[in-house]
Amino acid sequence: MITSGDNSNSGESELPVRKLIFILGRSFVIASAIIALCLVVFPPYYGSIDEIHMTMIVAGVGICPRPDCHILFPNILLGKLLSWLYPEQNAFPWYGTFLCLANVSSFTLVLSVFSWERPSLLRKILLGLFTFVSLLALWTCLTFTGAAIFLAAASSLVAMSAFERKNLTKSGKFIVLAVSLGAMLVAGIIRVDSARLILALLAVVICCRFARARTAKTLVAALAFWALLLFGVQLLDYVDRSYYRSEPEWSQVGRFNGVINKVCDYRRLAYRPDTKKYFESVGWNENDLNLMTSYEYAIDPKLFSCEKAEQLLSCFTILRSDLSLPMVFEKVLKYVGDRLVLPSLLLAIFLSFFVDHARLGRSRYAALLVAVIGVFLYLLCCMKLEIRITLPLFAWLALFSLYYCDDEKLLR
Repeated sequence: MITSGDNSNSGESELPVRKLIFILGRSFVIASAIIALCLVVFPPYYGSIDEIHMTMIVAGVGICPRPDCHILFPNILLGKLLSWLYPEQNAFPWYGTFLCLANVSSFTLVLSVFSWERPSLLRKILLGLFTFVSLLALWTCLTFTGAAIFLAAASSLVAMSAFERKNLTKSGKFIVLAVSLGAMLVAGIIRVDSARLILALLAVVICCRFARARTAKTLVAALAFWALLLFGVQLLDYVDRSYYRSEPEWSQVGRFNGVINKVCDYRRLAYRPDTKKYFESVGWNENDLNLMTSYEYAIDPKLFSCEKAEQLLSCFTILRSDLSLPMVFEKVLKYVGDRLVLPSLLLAIFLSFFVDHARLGRSRYAALLVAVIGVFLYLLCCMKLEIRITLPLFAWLALFSLYYCDDEKLLR
């Protein structure tokens, strides 16, 4: 059996598999009821143009004359499922329902973990406030990026719980880890980059939590499971890329889409006196760049070819072309100060004073906080950030802060 060596719940009675499954089922019912109520009161909507275009593609309406599985951003497996479902019942919102089910699944896992934790009433209240302030926005503003990030976050929380809790049986740990693996794979199917982002942070959590002499065995076991999660996500990405490579026309579309992302979302190109020569070498002027950046869905494929764009991109670094210290301060204030993101960050900072030192010392918690902020700054310097990324990212931090909170300190 995997043990952590310093688990605070080592004195609890063993949690039978039947009770474990009951908690998962009960959490699913509660999560479904809460999210359904929220969606009735606050009708959901798509948070970006990507969702609208992907829905039209798999449904075979608007920009696409027939249902098609090539939706580029999510995995081809999801595209095949949705393009099969829509002809069966075209009026049903399959894509939006799938995102809602992903949100239900992530909240189910969160509730299950805190049910195993048996937190104090005060921590339950904080979890409720966190749910109302932060998660409500994720549930009503449907984006595949946000759904994938938070499902991966819930998967990472479940994995940590499995390695920390001593009162789980061997079969119980296997079930919990299998659930974590399944949730991470679904997150990878929705958006592989989101799953990779959370896996990077999970590696930091594992090292901060178990990098001690007395928990060395648990550290090895946790890192081995992390490697399994990463392998599963990478395998899904390989299947997706292989499918597109097998079809020359769609392979070119996928390649073109990747180039557009680097130009429009990553903002790597800039027309300046010192970079003018690069644009002139491919026959572009400043207006051509502005057109490609502003109207990415109305691009002349002859003028804006993959070869020309890739040649231009090779002349620039991976950082945003408009990167500067004033821009960083401006964007940090914009995203961190958002009314939906700020509560999660403040909660994480507040709970730093009540961290359970037996599980995660204050210095290790500070390292985790620095890692999340570092990831945020890295993303800010390399791409055009949006709330659909920053909100679930800081919600993940707040969630782990609640998880590692010491009830006795909090009540005092």
